[in-house]
Amino acid sequence: MKNSITLAFVTDIHAGELIEYRPGKEALGLLGRFVEHINGLDVDAVIELGDRVNNVDGSHDYAVQEQVQEVLCHLAPPRFSLSGHHDVHYVTKEDNQQITGMPSSYYSSIVSNFRLIFIDTADPVQGHCGGYVSAPQLDWLKGEVAMDTLPTLVFGHHPIIDQNQEGNPFFVDLPGEEKIGNSGEVLEILLNGKNVKAYFNGHVHWFYASREQSIRSFSIPSLLESYPLKEHAPGRYALATISHEGMVDLSLHTLCPMRTLGRIVL
Repeated sequence: MKNSITLAFVTDIHAGELIEYRPGKEALGLLGRFVEHINGLDVDAVIELGDRVNNVDGSHDYAVQEQVQEVLCHLAPPRFSLSGHHDVHYVTKEDNQQITGMPSSYYSSIVSNFRLIFIDTADPVQGHCGGYVSAPQLDWLKGEVAMDTLPTLVFGHHPIIDQNQEGNPFFVDLPGEEKIGNSGEVLEILLNGKNVKAYFNGHVHWFYASREQSIRSFSIPSLLESYPLKEHAPGRYALATISHEGMVDLSLHTLCPMRTLGRIVL
């Protein structure tokens, strides 16, 4: 029996039009390179953490999300998605589920003897882009983390751990919207769970790692973010191997050029 799981992460793809420092026209090409690369690795699953589109309007966003799925469907490993605030700005959650194949806006699955829990942190969106987890979903989450003794990993679009946003060009002027508004409630549920090891998110477009008691927390950088440029996105993604005991060995990579940016073991 394997005593670890290896996951590939891609997030904040932001396909579509150029908005701010997110050159959406480059997204599908980068995503295709990501798929081709991951298919050559020994990966148990791919986790897509939301914000697939630079939202413009309903018809544009729906069509672009379908284009993203046409690329991701070529992944060889199983792929799990969740939605960010951009995805549901003009496209309903039900349509997001239909496009991505998600069974619900929040759900769980078992892969390689790990329980994977995907929460909806746009339930609803708070302010401009902040997150929230509704009371019914919190009740569901309590049941999920208490269900059995399998090592458990949790994924959401927004962070649950406070992060210093100094230097972040998007969130430094949006205090509180860089995370889940009721993150304390979510974190308490995870800490009280039987065997929750780590939480992974996107949203803030840069890397961040921390630990809150038994929960290791990681923010995965955006595939497309090219600040301070408006072109030549680096194509960032991450790979992580997590042991049954909860040790996370995570490395950060770019596609343009193809290189490893760094590694952290936490």
